Amino acid sequence: MRGMLLPRLLVVGAIVASFAACESGGASAPEPTPPPPAGQTPAPPATGPSNPSPAPSTPPSGGDTVSENAPPKGGATGGSSSLQNAVETCDLPSNGTGFAGTQYLSFAGLSYSYELYVADKYDGHTRFPLVFVFHGDGMSGAEIRSWLSLEWEAGGNAIFVYPNGPGATWDTSSAVGVNTHVALVDAIVTDMEKRFCVDTSRIFAWGISRGAFFVNTLGCFRGNIFRGIFANSGGGPSSPDPRLYGANDYLECPTAAPAAIVIHGDADQTVGFGAGVESEQHWAMANGCDTTGTPIPVDPGPCVTYPGCKQPVIWCHLPGYPHKLWEPSEQAAWQLIDSTKPKTP
Repeated sequence: MRGMLLPRLLVVGAIVASFAACESGGASAPEPTPPPPAGQTPAPPATGPSNPSPAPSTPPSGGDTVSENAPPKGGATGGSSSLQNAVETCDLPSNGTGFAGTQYLSFAGLSYSYELYVADKYDGHTRFPLVFVFHGDGMSGAEIRSWLSLEWEAGGNAIFVYPNGPGATWDTSSAVGVNTHVALVDAIVTDMEKRFCVDTSRIFAWGISRGAFFVNTLGCFRGNIFRGIFANSGGGPSSPDPRLYGANDYLECPTAAPAAIVIHGDADQTVGFGAGVESEQHWAMANGCDTTGTPIPVDPGPCVTYPGCKQPVIWCHLPGYPHKLWEPSEQAAWQLIDSTKPKTP
């Protein structure tokens, strides 16, 4: 991971503030070295084992290619919300709502699968936000869904997709132009927009461990698709293409930066804390945030944000926290998603 010039963010006290206001306005683990570490699956809540074994594998080769500098059409450029997208005519009825089970998609000559949850309030006409959830190495979409309460946080107001990573992992090292995992996400977005009333200005990506590296990649190269990203215990974005790096080794993403919540424990021994710091610094710089002053505390603590950001950037430094799911991250994610609801005239 290449270095940045922005100073490290110091966490201030946990004082409650709203994400809507944000739009307007232990010992450290070792530093990671490029390429990003293969990663372990993050430890689940207290009901499961604390340190599952990883099961990395080689991503599939070949398949459709996608352009790195001209992402596919769709979504709102730069993630700006659009009242028109939310209220424009839609007539895509569903066979039912709630958990729809495993879905299958044929892509690049192979069959892929994902778990699908249709918003409880889905009526076939109202447009709903779409939330992708990316698991860690050695996991599945069904497993990461069983860990989370994102659907409960949403209160029936979002569609959720839990893709099963090819080989139980996500490709975070190949150039995006030949990265079949990124192309697969593009295909799922297209499929969902054909099947459901999706608010294309409100598509989000949540990820943990290897999945967090992947959502940072999507935020950089698919910022015209994803309105916001939520990275738990990961790192990036990065690229093997040196031509994408500008002054001071700063990765110049081809799309406008999304909103970002970056969460990392400084006792993480699987993905070094420095990887999370560099992710936070990247999104703060990409969004033009003012990082020179004192960060602003937001809910849930100990998260903080910056003034002046084009899109909200939230940094959650967790003192003494290891490589595992931080449950308040789900509340934080939904608060940001909910804050992007189009305002009624």
